[in-house]
Amino acid sequence: VRLNEDMMGVCVTLRYLEGSEGWTSPIWTDACGVPYNCTTYNPDVLSDPTACGDKAHWAYEDGTLTITGEGDMWNYGGWNSVPWYEYGYAIREIVVSEGITRIGNNAFCELSNFYKLKLPETLLEIGEEAFRYCYSLQRIVLPENLRVLGDEAFAYCGLLTNVYFTGDVPEVWGNDVFLAMWDYDEESGSEYPVLADLHYLEGTDGWTTPTWTDAYGYTYECAPYDPDVLNDPTACGDKAHWVYENGVLTITGEGEMWDYASGDSTPWGEYLDQIGQIVISEGITRIGNYAFEDTSAREIVLPNTLVEVGTRAFIYASVGELELPESLVRIESEAFFNCNGLTKLTIPAGVDYIGDRAFGACYNLNSVYFEGDVPSYWGNGVFEVYMENDTWGIQVKLYYTEGAEGWTSPTWTDVQGNVYNTAIYDPAVLSDPTACGDKAHWAYE
Repeated sequence: VRLNEDMMGVCVTLRYLEGSEGWTSPIWTDACGVPYNCTTYNPDVLSDPTACGDKAHWAYEDGTLTITGEGDMWNYGGWNSVPWYEYGYAIREIVVSEGITRIGNNAFCELSNFYKLKLPETLLEIGEEAFRYCYSLQRIVLPENLRVLGDEAFAYCGLLTNVYFTGDVPEVWGNDVFLAMWDYDEESGSEYPVLADLHYLEGTDGWTTPTWTDAYGYTYECAPYDPDVLNDPTACGDKAHWVYENGVLTITGEGEMWDYASGDSTPWGEYLDQIGQIVISEGITRIGNYAFEDTSAREIVLPNTLVEVGTRAFIYASVGELELPESLVRIESEAFFNCNGLTKLTIPAGVDYIGDRAFGACYNLNSVYFEGDVPSYWGNGVFEVYMENDTWGIQVKLYYTEGAEGWTSPTWTDVQGNVYNTAIYDPAVLSDPTACGDKAHWAYE
């Protein structure tokens, strides 16, 4: 095969039966002088449906795919050539047991619903595209003795934002190893790579901080980490923790929460339908992707340190009244999608980014009050709902303050051409407990 632009070579391994003649191990050379890796094999392996290596086997049970045995796993040609193909969409966790030294090419690629991975200390190599397109994989710990990361080993794993190394920089680091996606910069008119953040143990070799650059020129955010965090069942961020008690889920600490693949994959997943209140304490700066998906919480308390709400953070949640803090800058795509408890909402002046369908399908949301200018980024279908005529449309009315830039009245049109009814409002009205309309008040005696 062509190994690169200038070289042809051999990547196949030849295996022969014990006692057959002419073969040599570990190398056999053909009449043209081309050397091959060469070894004996057990013929029983080829007829064993549980085999995934000369001495490796697989088993599936209740959402978990387990690899046992020793030595290398076989390479595969793609997602539909693996023996566990029929269980692909049901797999939620992969456990590779001690004794396995190599994960084969394409072994677990395109298993889009699995989010939990356990790797053995014996692992030396992860093959090309081994975990490519594993969209739900969210956080991984790589073993100390890992020496080879093949091309695109974890490429296009969109939720894989944090990778924790326990050893030195691997000796072989392929191309596009942790490339999550390519994004587009409108200002420069060019694409740029979105990469996972790398974390390493203090004292291991080869890493640099605050960034580390691989041989292909990809520059990763890179920082040391405390290994105790990964073994702490109360952790939900490098410096964030959670506790659930009597219907209240409390997040404490500082910095960013971790991203998750779904509400079920969070450490509080078993309490989703029991949570009545979520309290996020001062110090937390970011709510992770899917962190509170489908929770039953009606009351949400957010801190004045919060800067970003992640993708689908509250999607399908039973959120009632919501007060967004003045510190908030970024609301990611579908962050509050289908939160039908929302009836009105105030967007702080500092919010500069609202992602696609951030408040889409919020059918009871009728009024949104903007305290500042039109955000610099306004995604597709930010406030769209599905209408009775089987199309997506706008039912919410937007209000803005006198002098705010970018708004027009009595209507305003977003970048996608959606037309909103708009009006100017007095912000004092929202803090007036006697208000029951923009210019209406109530009294009881």
